[in-house]
Amino acid sequence: MKQAIKAIEVKNIEVKYQNQTVLENISFSINQGDYVALIGPNGAGKTTLLKVILGLTAPTSGEIKIFGQNSKLYKRKYEVGYVPQKIAQIDTQFPVTVWEVVASGRFAKVGILKRLEKKDINKIREVMVISKIDNLKDRLLSDLSGGERQRVFIARALAGEPKILILDEPTMGVDMTAKDNFFNLLEYLNRDFGLTIIFVSHDIDAISQKAKYVLCLNRKLVCHTLSKELDKGSYLEELYGDNMKKVIHK
Repeated sequence: MKQAIKAIEVKNIEVKYQNQTVLENISFSINQGDYVALIGPNGAGKTTLLKVILGLTAPTSGEIKIFGQNSKLYKRKYEVGYVPQKIAQIDTQFPVTVWEVVASGRFAKVGILKRLEKKDINKIREVMVISKIDNLKDRLLSDLSGGERQRVFIARALAGEPKILILDEPTMGVDMTAKDNFFNLLEYLNRDFGLTIIFVSHDIDAISQKAKYVLCLNRKLVCHTLSKELDKGSYLEELYGDNMKKVIHK
C-alpha cells in the first residue's frame, strides 16, 4: 500500500497575544489530497491557526511542516493558495477587472514584476474556465455578485498552481445557490485535481456532506476525525455547549 504524503504537519503549536493563550498545544497532520473542514465557535482561534500555517503569524512555540519541510524554510510558497475571510463581501471601487485580479495570482509563482509568458497566460485562462468565470474576464470586480467574487478569488489562488488551498469562511455573505455552486467547485478541485483543501465554516450541514475530515478547534484541538463521525461523539457539545441545535437546510 502506497504511503500517504503529509501535506501539512502541525506540531505542538502555541500562540499567545499579550499573555493570553489563543492556541494551546495543537498537533495534527493533513495528507495530500485530503478535504478538511475546520470548525469551532467564534474566538476559537481558527483564523489564527490558518495564518500560522500560511506563515502570516509566528507561533509562540511549535513547528509547521509543509510537505515535510519546516515552513520557515519552504521556498515554494505559491504551492499554498489562500482565500481570506469575507472575500465575497468586498466593496471596492478600485477599477480592476476580473482578468487583472486572477492574473495577479500568477505572480506568486513567476515572481513579482516578472513578465507573464504565453504559458502563464494560458494557465490564467485555464483556471478561469475551471472556475467558470471566463465570461466575466472584462468585468470590474466591483460589479460582480458575492458568488462571482468568490470564484474570482478561487481562480486567483489557482493561478499560482497550488497543491494546498486554504479558505477562511469562503461562503459568508452569499445565497444558498452560490454556496452550493461554490462547494461543488471545491469538490471538483479536490476530486479531479487532487488539491488538498482546508476551509473554515460554521455550516455543520455542509461540512458533513462535503468535507471528508473535520478539525474541531476551541483554543485546543477537540478532535480530528472523519466528518461522518462528527455526530457520533460529543464533539459538537464540547465546541458549542449542550444547548447547541443543528439545523438542516433543504
